[in-house]
Amino acid sequence: MSFTSIAPLFIVAGLGPPSIRDLLLQHPELIVAADHGASCPTRPEPPATDDVAVVQRDLTGDGLPDSALVVMSSEAPRQFGVVALHRTATGGVDEHWVIRLAPTPLASLAFFHSPYGDYLVVHGCSRKDGATFLWERSQYVSEPVW
Repeated sequence: MSFTSIAPLFIVAGLGPPSIRDLLLQHPELIVAADHGASCPTRPEPPATDDVAVVQRDLTGDGLPDSALVVMSSEAPRQFGVVALHRTATGGVDEHWVIRLAPTPLASLAFFHSPYGDYLVVHGCSRKDGATFLWERSQYVSEPVW
């Protein structure tokens, strides 16, 4: 398995939004699962071009930039989760766990906009492991797709 911690890259190069760097500094037990599906027992289908480990865009509809990340524990036994970092109007960052750390491997994220809302899609190793979430007021709510 090949996983990459992007914390040193962000710290040394000063790249990326501060919220990602800060999250990784505050949670040294986490790394970003940057290799699509490497944690899966069998490799999932190749990702669509918009399936990634990090989504950076307005996730809440407030016009401010946010980030969502597929993360995993840095030590065995591996656990996987999705955390969203929302920029606040005062410049701060609020941390929201979309999926708490659990043993089920996660492969990637995607985001899509529809007339009904903006959705964060979490892809697992198989179609049945995926989930779609919608931000509602103060939390992510799992939404059935179709």
